[in-house]
Amino acid sequence: HIHNQSPSKEHSKGKKPVKDQIEADLPRTFPALKCFDLNGPLHNTVKEVLETYVHSRPDIGYVQGMSYIAANICLQSADEYLAFQSLANLIHKEHMYAFYKLDKREIYAYYRVIKMAMCENKTCKVVAEYLDKIDIHPHLYLFNWMQTLFLKVLPLDVANRVWDCFFLEGSSFIIRTCVAIMKLFSSTLLEAAFEDCIKLLSCSPGEETYWTKMINERDLFNTIEEISLSKTVQKELNILLPFNSKLRAW
Repeated sequence: HIHNQSPSKEHSKGKKPVKDQIEADLPRTFPALKCFDLNGPLHNTVKEVLETYVHSRPDIGYVQGMSYIAANICLQSADEYLAFQSLANLIHKEHMYAFYKLDKREIYAYYRVIKMAMCENKTCKVVAEYLDKIDIHPHLYLFNWMQTLFLKVLPLDVANRVWDCFFLEGSSFIIRTCVAIMKLFSSTLLEAAFEDCIKLLSCSPGEETYWTKMINERDLFNTIEEISLSKTVQKELNILLPFNSKLRAW
């Protein structure tokens, strides 16, 4: 075990204790793999890594979505301490910190930057305007994309390639990926009503097959290559990022 104490963060009345939240989320994390449910081979490893992070950073605590990050790290390395270090460093990297400390002001600032990038692409601008018209705003779908680096929506092998590029290029690559996904989904979204758009963008149960069909690795990365961020968008993004560079690494 990495630590010998339970997380010290107190929880308000009515909320599940952190350990119970983690236990509830693990079976729902990559359920098709069956690696993280109670009898899964990596259940205890991921649970230990998450509890250790919560103990080390009670100011952030456990946030839903964190199990996907920890689980993907543990799929690459079952060494608990290395996985803990990787989780802590990743949560503090680039845009990720805002999405785990749940700073609404910063999160919405990232949404605005993404929307700016979308509107610089002719196809995506039409999609963005249509989504606005039917009252589908970025906060209804972008949170899960950004917070888990697409682990909740993209096929795992494709998401891992996105991760590789994120480590090299930072949040600018994630924004380009958001725009590319919108471009690939554009024809479907423009013909869909509110409910179907939400189900697709959030990858609701039953929509996974559509994502796998529409977002294959080759098409996604070819589309990302076509997307570039203007100096204006990059400047707005850079304004949001400097604070994170001062965060401690493990």
